[in-house]
Amino acid sequence: MNNFCPMPFINLETRTDASCSVCCQMDRVIHNNGVPVNLVNDVPSSAWRSSDINSIRDQFLENVQPRECYSCWQAESAGVDSKRLRALRDFPDVETRVVS
Repeated sequence: MNNFCPMPFINLETRTDASCSVCCQMDRVIHNNGVPVNLVNDVPSSAWRSSDINSIRDQFLENVQPRECYSCWQAESAGVDSKRLRALRDFPDVETRVVS
């Protein structure tokens, strides 16, 4: 899978305002059924199991480039080492465990 990223399978980024995203490069916060997840009022599992993260995971498993991850796609198309590429090197076994 050329487009796979391990981050939505192993990481949950918490912002200073208690919102969540998949990683520090993603500028969109996670929603669950259209409502932004905020850890002031929600438990971390509500973000981890959210409709947004599940959609992103599904796209990676289908070898699709999620639009939410545009910063990595732009970096890679410019020849820059993206967060996704670094994560693939740092966590090489995630794809094998998730896909199999």
